Amino acid sequence: MKKIILYRGINCLNNNSKNSIIENGIEGTEGEMYEFYFRNMLKPLNEININDYSDSNELFPESISRAFCACGDEMSASYYACIHNKGNYPLVIKFQTSLDNIYIDGRDFLYTVFQLWDMKSTNNFDNVRQSLKNLFGEAILKYFDLCKAEKDHKKRIIYCNYACHDNDVKLAHLSNQKVIKGRYKTHFKSAFIIKAPISKEDILDVYTPNRPVILSDLNLDDLIK
Repeated sequence: MKKIILYRGINCLNNNSKNSIIENGIEGTEGEMYEFYFRNMLKPLNEININDYSDSNELFPESISRAFCACGDEMSASYYACIHNKGNYPLVIKFQTSLDNIYIDGRDFLYTVFQLWDMKSTNNFDNVRQSLKNLFGEAILKYFDLCKAEKDHKKRIIYCNYACHDNDVKLAHLSNQKVIKGRYKTHFKSAFIIKAPISKEDILDVYTPNRPVILSDLNLDDLIK
């Protein structure tokens, strides 16, 4: 499978990280971050009865592979390196990996939309649907549409997880050019979770980014109002 290019923005406490990444690749422990693990999809949506599952973890369990976050563009990675993350040495790592080794990181935007789009009114459905199509492509609609009749938030999370693992949705989100303002004032065009490690041969560049000036095109709060 053809490899895709991603960008990881980190901020380090010392200036030794750049050489370590060039020499060793990405282990998933670089920068200031908490430890978490890659989740695999056990069964496709068309092979399950969703009423048999009470928790998304049953269908998307953690693997033994460490995971880390990255973006599909330099600006988003630079935001995380220079603004969001804390430290003294911001770095952006440009690398390549397989589409099978990533899924969408929905924690700061997508899970909230799937769960809370009707928190105050159902009249916003068409607007939310169009916004998701703009950010994640038409393929996401078959998952979001299931949330219109489903009121159980745990099942909505299951639908969202399937969207996050869908290759067509991943590719559409990778090409998104609109800046999203998500939870905790995060700003990004795309966000992914990647399976570690990344070999040194797949590291394309490691550099100190310029602090970006960011204006959001779409605010999470506008979709759950």
